[in-house]
Amino acid sequence: MKRITQHIAPLFAILMLSSCASVYLDNGKAAYDELKYQDAITNLEKGLAKKSDTESRLILADAYMKTNNFVQ
Repeated sequence: MKRITQHIAPLFAILMLSSCASVYLDNGKAAYDELKYQDAITNLEKGLAKKSDTESRLILADAYMKTNNFVQ
């Protein structure tokens, strides 16, 4: 039983971290659609730090452009 727990715990942690990234990305996309660009930037940056997503990167770049942050 102890051996099974040792294998399941890391798998569970990985699944939880990946789902957190998806929540941040979804919240960022929703904020972008609502024209809340600063909220979108915050959420997308957090999500993209954990999971790579091309569509989210494009939305993030556009949000930076709309907030006149051309350096980012």
